[in-house]
Amino acid sequence: MSGAALRKYQQRRPETTILYRIVQEHLESFLMHAHERSGARLPKYVENEFRRYLECGIHAHGFARALCETCGDELLLPFSCKLRARTASRTRRSRSSPSTCCSRASSTSTR
Repeated sequence: MSGAALRKYQQRRPETTILYRIVQEHLESFLMHAHERSGARLPKYVENEFRRYLECGIHAHGFARALCETCGDELLLPFSCKLRARTASRTRRSRSSPSTCCSRASSTSTR
């Protein structure tokens, strides 16, 4: 790359964000409270979206093994949840520069 230094891929850690921790800690009580107040459960898709959010980007829920064609590093890239709303990490990833090292990786999926 001419003149531009390669930036190293930095894996996101969704479980360290404040939003993730709040949802993780309070999801069950929120669902129970919503049911008690309205007399009915929230629509199943709402609960599913919250649960999928908690799995998004977590290695334990599946990942792809990739080899960077530029530097030769091996990466374990956790799967994205592909929610309707864009998560902060997905927004950051879409803004990343194509010159970022490890952006050209061949991968194999592991689930």
